This record gives sequence, structure tokens and C-alpha cells, in this order.
Amino acid sequence: MVGPVAVGAGVPAEIAPTPLIMAKVVPPGLPSVMVERPDRREVLDSSAVVAIIAPAGYGKTTLVREWLEHRPQPVAWYSLDALDTNPLCFWRHVVFALEQAVDIGGEPASILDERGADTVFLHALVHALVSQDRTVVLVLDDLHHLRDRVTLEQLALLVDRVGEQLRLVFTARSVPALPLSRWHLQGRVLEIRSSDLRFDEQQTARMLDGLGCAALDETALSDLVVRAEGWVAGLQMAALARPDAALEALFDLPVDGELVADYLVVEVLEALPADLRSVALALSVVDEFDVQLAAELTDRADVASHIRALLDGNVFLGRVGDDRSTYRFHPLFRELLRRELRDRDLPTWSRLHRTAARLAAERGQTSAAFEHLMAVSDVAGAFDLIIRPGLALSDQGYGRFFRRWLEQLPAELDVQDPSLMIDLGFANFTAGRLDDARRWLDAAAPLCDPMDQRIALRRTAIAIASGDIDGAAAAIEIGRGGIGQADRTAFERRFDTTAARVHVMQGDAVAASAALDRAESVSGDELARRVTVPAIRARVAAMIGAVDDAALLAEQALVEADALGVRDNPAYLEAAIALALARLGQADVAAASVAVDAVLEVAEAVDYPYSRAHSAAVLIELHAMQHGWATTAGRLDELFELAGASDVQWLPWLTQPLRVRALTAAGRVDDALAVVDEMTPGVPRRLAEATVCHAQKRYDAALHLVAANDEWMARHRVDALVLLAECSTGVLAEEYLSSALHLAMPLGLVSPFLGRGDDLARLLRRLPPALAAFAVNATTFGADGPGAPVPTIDPLTPRELELLVLLPTHLSNSAMGERLFISINTVKTNLKAIYRKFGTASRAETVVRARAIGLLPADDGFTRTG
Repeated sequence: MVGPVAVGAGVPAEIAPTPLIMAKVVPPGLPSVMVERPDRREVLDSSAVVAIIAPAGYGKTTLVREWLEHRPQPVAWYSLDALDTNPLCFWRHVVFALEQAVDIGGEPASILDERGADTVFLHALVHALVSQDRTVVLVLDDLHHLRDRVTLEQLALLVDRVGEQLRLVFTARSVPALPLSRWHLQGRVLEIRSSDLRFDEQQTARMLDGLGCAALDETALSDLVVRAEGWVAGLQMAALARPDAALEALFDLPVDGELVADYLVVEVLEALPADLRSVALALSVVDEFDVQLAAELTDRADVASHIRALLDGNVFLGRVGDDRSTYRFHPLFRELLRRELRDRDLPTWSRLHRTAARLAAERGQTSAAFEHLMAVSDVAGAFDLIIRPGLALSDQGYGRFFRRWLEQLPAELDVQDPSLMIDLGFANFTAGRLDDARRWLDAAAPLCDPMDQRIALRRTAIAIASGDIDGAAAAIEIGRGGIGQADRTAFERRFDTTAARVHVMQGDAVAASAALDRAESVSGDELARRVTVPAIRARVAAMIGAVDDAALLAEQALVEADALGVRDNPAYLEAAIALALARLGQADVAAASVAVDAVLEVAEAVDYPYSRAHSAAVLIELHAMQHGWATTAGRLDELFELAGASDVQWLPWLTQPLRVRALTAAGRVDDALAVVDEMTPGVPRRLAEATVCHAQKRYDAALHLVAANDEWMARHRVDALVLLAECSTGVLAEEYLSSALHLAMPLGLVSPFLGRGDDLARLLRRLPPALAAFAVNATTFGADGPGAPVPTIDPLTPRELELLVLLPTHLSNSAMGERLFISINTVKTNLKAIYRKFGTASRAETVVRARAIGLLPADDGFTRTG
């Protein structure tokens, strides 16, 4: 049975996280014929770690199950198999098994689903287990399937850190990379090997009698045990294959576990009727099956009767799941069946895996389908499954899945079809593997028309993600030549929205708006119409300074994205950036804090230089608005790092003006000039240079740089007029400032007037109150007045107090969760509780009130988080 997985509205099931397999976390039943071994069972109580290491079929699992029947302690069981090499799969099952045994809370599972198996998750799991008031036994059956060294090191650390609250019992065919030697020195481990598990004559006789086999004399019995070397599964299989002559089943065979196993599987299979044998081999290609899947896989309408016959014949088949309607071969037997099928009939093996892949895909299980295709190296089928429909999967925002899928494809792919090369380029782009994306497009280009719009647009997308304005512009010009093609695919139909993104990067609002007008006329692309177009219109509005309009458009796009069930894709990112820019432009710091948090969260999923650089830009501006540009100058490196953009060369044109503003405010004029020298010619450079000239008191030079601003965008004109006011005196300064305010007020643009110092404040006081109030009011965003009553709040919990301390920082919700070893959902839940208790609506407002009542220290600038 497959455990439930929470999937957001509209997220296709085929790209949902790998589900839990419930049968793996339920201890298997004891065999109907079992030889009890109390002497072996009792020694398992003697150590904190019990390692049962022996070849397949020595009764390792049965011994542990027998031991558990006589134990009162809670038990978490997890049976591994060959598909459990993925660390995330391993830890999800371990956590779920522990949750069933003891109440460890939902924290470890939440963090694991959000972050993967990292140190944050491990700390949360350790804390949850240490908090228990009783010991839990964790049984890991067939641990040899887990070969990932990092995961094994994490498992060892878990055992060491939890101590008495956790006992580890594991079975394995080979010694795993755990610190058994160290544990031996500490007296914490008991090892049980094959020599301890072998059946002797007395135990073998009891087993043969239980299976209804013909009695053996003392010599034959001894020969049987010697020939099998006490291998329990070998003895059992021999007895099942030849109940009347179990010794003959092993006679003449070399005592080699693999050869004996191979032979005995053949003997068991050959003892079955041909139709049952065929069904068993066919069903072995899937981990588990119900009757419907079995019928479709074997193409037999009577498969239910065959399944019943296999069950009645005790052919290593059992029922699993709560409703007992799902079946699963014993992992050892299934493994050997698969090998037998592959060795006997490779074409049938391949056909069955392809059929299983098709059935899994039809059931919405893309990952399972992909595994079947990879089992038979069906790269072409994998392409049809995940590469060709890449745009649809990308729209759902699942780039991380592409990363995992692409890593499983062969390192060297022999692809001759240029269309497939183009699709591979886009798949790698979606996965954030931009160099690989370029490589595939470069390979396809010589095989296509020089003006092929498909290549041009994908090159544009890569250039945008990389922040390469010139490359994006050049690719768009090439793509424009094929705009009239009648056979445009879904991606090519997005030419105009892609072009609009390029024009936004170029700062060309007119061209961007024209491209968006054209995009709205393209039918059949609901995501573009409802999310992408309004999101980029919001970017254009924010760019020109119409921040009130930008906020409305961005919120509309985000609402539509939620309605469509899409998130963490480039369109959602554009809307989140636009909303953050709009709130910053409005000088609504409380709302801007929430919007910037959203940008940081989405950028973790849509992880391109473009995403990270924009995160850094909005984070820098928010910090400056909260703490002043001079303080921000000393925190630039930290802010870049927090945004994941420690390489400040990413999209320098985006952050250079902010760096100049901060450095000049801090009096670091030479550093600011060095940044100006790096900037490309244009309006932003002129404004930056004028800012430096003003700081140097070179007012005439500043006036010269920004005086001719009539053709500039409104946002730049407001900045220029404010600078002109600062560099002028008397009536002329008032006229410049008045013009700036008249231009900014209809747009809702407040931020250019903030942080300008006392001179501008004095100018504002000389203007008509109704005009000056637009800028003055923004400087008191959320601060309590001098005589405001100190609010009282309900007491905070310890977790809420821990979170409150981090609110003055610019850590995202997920980053705060990492610091506190809690999940992002727990962060959000506690934030809501804090806001409710404070009567606030944002982080910024909460910080102000917390400082007012002494729960946080006075504002001393950016709070370090290292």
C-alpha cells in the first residue's frame, strides 16, 4: 500500500514526492513453519546496537521478528530493498516508522519534505527522540541496500546523539559503513554472523517436519546440513522443491550462496505449473501489485486465480496494505525472480518493464515509470515521459524533479534528432543546469535553420536566467524572424512574453508593454494569460514608478497562480518580485517585508542567477528602508549572502545603483566611484554618478548630469528631480521638489524621498502641507508615536520567543526554520501566533512593538545571523 502524500492543488500526481510504501514499515509476519531459537533471541537484549550480518536467507529477519514478539518496548520497523538507495526515501520511511512507534511529532517529517536529509532535519529528529520518556527500537531490515556514505554517517550520528532512547537493530548481507569498531570499543554493539544463524541437524529436522517433508536418517540429515552449510533459505527452498528428497536438491552443487540460490529458484519455479511460473516471473518486475495491475501487466483476465494459487502454494508471496488487496513477493525471492526472468528471456524482461512503465504513467506515477524505463535503458521512452512534456512540468514549478531525473540518464547520450536536443536543452534549463542547456542547444543549432525560433527562444530563456542582457536581446532578434511560423509550439507561442522579459531587463517599458499587448492576443495559454502577462505588466509598472498599479497587477497574478495551483515557476517569481518592488516603492515597509520574504522563498526553487540577484536587490532596499542606507553599506556582503547571491557579478546592473546609494550614504565616496566606473552608460549610471557628485558637494556637476530628464521614465525623473532639489537652493530647490512630488503622488511612489537627510526634510517643511505630507508620512511607517501607550500582549511560548529574536534579521522563513531546527510550516504557524498576540500584521510592525515593550533590544541596525 502506498501512503498518502500531501499534494498542492493543481500539482500533478506524477510529479508529487515519492510516496511511502506502507508494507515497508510493517514488520512481516512470522512464517507458518518456524523453528524457535530462544538462545539466539535472548542475546539480542544485551546491546544498544545489534548488527545481524549474514548472506541472504539465513533467517535474519525471522530472528528479529521472533525477538520482538517477546519485547514490551515500542518498535519502528523499516524493510529496505534495492530501490531504497535514495537518502530521502530512506529517511522518509525511517521517520514514518518512528512516528508509528512513538509520538515524535510532525517536525522531522515536515523538515525532511521541505529541505531533504540535511543537518536541520537530523537535529530535529535527534531532539524528538531524546525527548521521549521510553526507549524505542529501530529495526532496519536489509540495511545493505543503503550504500550512501553520508546517509550512513547520519544514521550513526543519530544513534550516538540519541543514546538510551534509541536501540538500533539491523540486518544486512554485508557490513555497512557504520562505526562498528568504535561501538565495539564502547561496548555498545553485538554482532551476529552467519555462523550464529546456521541451522544444526536438530533445527533442520524440526523445519523439515513442519513442512511435511519425508523423514531423513541421521546421516542424510547431517549431509543435508553440511551441504547447505546451515543456510536456512536453502534448506527451506530445497524442502519446498523436493519434499520427498530434500537432500537431492542440494547434492552435487557447490556450496556457494549465489549458485545455490539460483538453482533453488529454478527448482521452485520449475515445480510450478507453466502458467503459474509465467505469472510469477511477470509480476516480479513490479514491487507490489493489485489484481488490476497484475491483469494489465500479464494480459490475463484470470490472473486473480493465479495469485490465489501462488498464495496457497507458499511461493514467497504475501498480502500487504490495510485492506490486504495488494500483493508483494518476498524481496529476496522477487530479486531472484527478476534475475531469472532477465537471464531466461531478455525480450520479455524488457517488454514487461516497458508495460509497467506505461501503466505507472497512466496511474500518475511518473517516477516509478521512469525507474522501469531506466531498468531496461529505454532512454527514448524516458524522453517521451519527462523530456518532451518538459514545458508542462516546468509550468508546475518542479525544477528539482528535473534535476533528479536528468542525473539518472546516461552521462553520454547519443541524440541525433535536433528537436530532441532542443527539448533536452529546455529540460536542463528547467533543472538550473544552464551550461548543459547551452551545450544541447549548441549541438542542435547546426542541424536547424539559422533563424529557428525554437533555439532562439530557449537561448533567450537561458540568457534571461543568467542575467545576460546582450545575449537575450540578440536571441530575441533571431527569434523574431520566425514569429509567423504556423507550427509554433507552446513554448514558441510565448515569444512575446519572453521578449517582454528581455525589454524589462533593458529598461525599455514601451517595448515591453507592446510585447505584452501582443501576448494577450495569443490563445490557448492560460498560464501566460492569467499569470505571466499581469506579472510582467506589474514589473513594467514598478520599473516606470507606477507602484500602486504594480501592486494591483502583481497581486492579481499571484491570486491567479494560486487558483491554477502553480507556484515556484518563473511567472510566479516575476509576480513576487513585482509586488516586493511595488511595496518598497510605496514605502510600505510592513508589506514589503512580507513580499521580500516571498521572493526569497520562490528563489530557492527557481534557482537562477536572475532569481538570486533580484532577491539581493529587494533585500538591500528593504534593509536600507528599515535601517538607513549608511548602515546598509556595512552589511552589503551579508545581504548578498542571505539572498544566495554572494557572487555580486550576477546581474550587476541590477544592484550597482543600490550599492552606490549605500556607499555614498556611508561616506565611502571612492568605493562608490569605483562602482560607478563599472556601470554601463545610461540613465541609471547618470543618476548614480550624480549621487556621488552630490556627496562630494560638486553640485554643478550633479545638476549637469540629471538636468535633461524630460525623456526619462517617471521613476528616474523623480529621482533626478529630488537630486536637483538637493543640489539647488531657495525657490529653485522648492520647485524641483514640488515637481518631483506632483509626478510621484499619482503613482504612489514614495521611496525616492526617504533617507535623503535633514536638508530635504527642511525643504519639505517649506512646501504646502498637503504636498509635503505625501513624503513625510512615509517616514513614520508603523512607528509608535512619542506618547503612544505601551501595548500589553499575551505571554509568548519558548518557541515564539526564539522566533521573535530572529524577526529583526532578513532571514527568510525557511532560513529561520533552519536556525531553529524547525520546519517552514512551524515557522509560519508560530509567526501567526506572534502577530495575533502583538496585534500586528507583519514582521516590521512586530519588531517595532517588541522593542517598545522591551522584548527586543533597541534598533542598532541589521542583526547579524552568523
